[in-house]
Amino acid sequence: SVKVVLVGKYFSSLFGFLRADKPELCISVVLDEPHEGTYGGDTAGPIFKNIAERAVQHLSIPPDIAPAEGPMATSPRVGRAQTASRTNAN
Repeated sequence: SVKVVLVGKYFSSLFGFLRADKPELCISVVLDEPHEGTYGGDTAGPIFKNIAERAVQHLSIPPDIAPAEGPMATSPRVGRAQTASRTNAN
């Protein structure tokens, strides 16, 4: 995510791709002067999630891991340490 400040104006963004093991789709969410917060993960993250969930269903993109096995099964928010441990486990 990116936070850019230009003369008192805020832009925040989030870029991501899915599937993690075999990317098939890249999504970019850019907000011009977000109302609440300024960091991309906080402002654009929920929008990215909504787009990604709908795109996965529409394009029939299979998950890269079984839903019950993923870090989101036990944690509402994935941090860097959890993501790194998942990557190292493969």
